[in-house]
Amino acid sequence: MSDPQTPTTDPIDAEFEPAESETAQETHADEKPARKSSSGGPGWLSLLFVMLVAFGALGLSLWSSGLLQKGLEPDETATGLAAMTDRQGELASRIDTLEQQLTEVSARIDRLSGDVEALGAAAPTSATPAEASAVDEGALADLATRIEALEEAQENQPASTSSIDPQRVADLEAALQSLDSESAPTSAEIAALKQEVSSLRARVQQLASAQSALEEAGAETSRRAEDARRSATTAAESALAIASIENAIATGASFQASAKRLLALQPASDAAAALERLSRGPVPSLAMLQGRFDELKADALDRDSQAAGEPGWVDTIFGDMVSVRRGSGASIVPEILSQAEAALEAGDLEEAISTLEGLPEESRAVYADWLTYARNRVDAQSAIDVLRLEFAAQTP
Repeated sequence: MSDPQTPTTDPIDAEFEPAESETAQETHADEKPARKSSSGGPGWLSLLFVMLVAFGALGLSLWSSGLLQKGLEPDETATGLAAMTDRQGELASRIDTLEQQLTEVSARIDRLSGDVEALGAAAPTSATPAEASAVDEGALADLATRIEALEEAQENQPASTSSIDPQRVADLEAALQSLDSESAPTSAEIAALKQEVSSLRARVQQLASAQSALEEAGAETSRRAEDARRSATTAAESALAIASIENAIATGASFQASAKRLLALQPASDAAAALERLSRGPVPSLAMLQGRFDELKADALDRDSQAAGEPGWVDTIFGDMVSVRRGSGASIVPEILSQAEAALEAGDLEEAISTLEGLPEESRAVYADWLTYARNRVDAQSAIDVLRLEFAAQTP
């Protein structure tokens, strides 16, 4: 009998590889939808680029109008308003102090007037027994007590001594007269008091005049502060409207709302009125005018050829409706169009308009609307320049 084979414990070296064809097919199948989905993106980079260009144009517009530089400079109008506000507060404080002083002086005058009237009523020339009560009541009471004591002593004395000492009575009368003379004011004192009252009244009148002047100064300061605030607000809103209009003219957009707002802020400005009138019609950008010029150029040459009796359209290329047109050999139209095109490329719109106005009537009729729109743009830009000068003159 043969021995059975002993099983080995060594690991078996085996490699298992998936079928490449199936894996490749699955990989290609997964990649194709991914590529297809990635090709249909919304184009965010293009949108972001357009936004950056728009913001750059707005920034250049603000910089060219000088508004950005004015925004970086200190606001002198706000400083002036703050100074006038502080001055107004000081004037109000001084007015309150003067009113308090006037109240105190008036009370003092009333007291002095009462004293003068009382002293005048207590004068010796018009004094009556009833008014003699102004004498010191304590002294009178003491005298009355002493008189009663003398009377009692007289009653208790014998009949031989019943008479009152005349000297004692004279002393009592002298004492009473002395008290009356001491309590009654003299005419000189009354005159001095009246003079002091008159002086105080004159002083009160001066204080009242000063208070009135301060109130008028405070009202004038308030009015000037309000005018300065209103002017600063109008200037800021006008600057924003001008920048918006200028940006719209540069891009060929409508600016009717901004022009109406500017005219409401600057009703006396002829330039603002001109912009409001121009905003009712189209004011194209320079790029729009250049594109439209190229579109009309061939038609103008064709009109010139027809006027000269020569064929207009020649040489159709490859049957794709692209044609070549030329004016007559002796015509000035090609040269005029070439000069106008060069002026447009240089950005000199006024020169281009002046050049095109030299075209013959047949060719100039082709550019009639173009010339109207170009003049509108020139007039709008001129109005913007005038408004800048007016704004600079009004801004402190």
